[in-house]
Amino acid sequence: MAWDNNELHEKFEPVLRRLEDGCSVAVLTMRGSCCPVTKAHCDMFVRARSALLGGGDLCPPNTPPFSECLGLLALNPDRSIQRKFQRRKEDVKPIRWVDRARLIRLATAKVPWMALNNLEAAEALRELQQDGRWQHLTFVHFHLNGADDVARYEKWRYASETHRYITIGRPGYTEAVIRGARDWGVWDKPHFFAAWAGLVCCFSALGLVQGVRPKEAIHTFTSCPV
Repeated sequence: MAWDNNELHEKFEPVLRRLEDGCSVAVLTMRGSCCPVTKAHCDMFVRARSALLGGGDLCPPNTPPFSECLGLLALNPDRSIQRKFQRRKEDVKPIRWVDRARLIRLATAKVPWMALNNLEAAEALRELQQDGRWQHLTFVHFHLNGADDVARYEKWRYASETHRYITIGRPGYTEAVIRGARDWGVWDKPHFFAAWAGLVCCFSALGLVQGVRPKEAIHTFTSCPV
């Protein structure tokens, strides 16, 4: 198994090649179980991308509005998923990494701006920044999370001008994120953006899908919208 992002770079090449000198590119990264990947996972990227391409409010100072947005979805390792299943006393085996990765490739096959990420977020971003083909572009990183994850780990504490977060609302966790972000003083900052309106159901299909085997999942998941 090759732990590199060659496949990702090949997929993004046509998207980045058409951008003019000086363009800014937002890079959304998320890591999760995706056991299996669902339409809700994909919708998070679609909605965050729409927000980033919708205006210049989320751009760093002296950075032009984003001309493109890339989505990088990484997977937790098998051992992490196995521990989760054991804690929950699941009576089914988790989907292996190789099969979860294959499902992501299928789900994003027709989405030119989104791909499986085999590296840590910082390393993946650095590869894009150091690629000789894209020296004329400015890449800006955003951590994409669901409100449940942000509330559980109080991730608003890590938000800064160099660590930007986009949070997608989830019923039961949205208010906790709002309170925490306000108390921490980042609620009104551009590096901590929360998308609530119309997104409260974004996570409805997330979580571990009971009894779904890899071969079955291939036929039951919904591919990402473009």
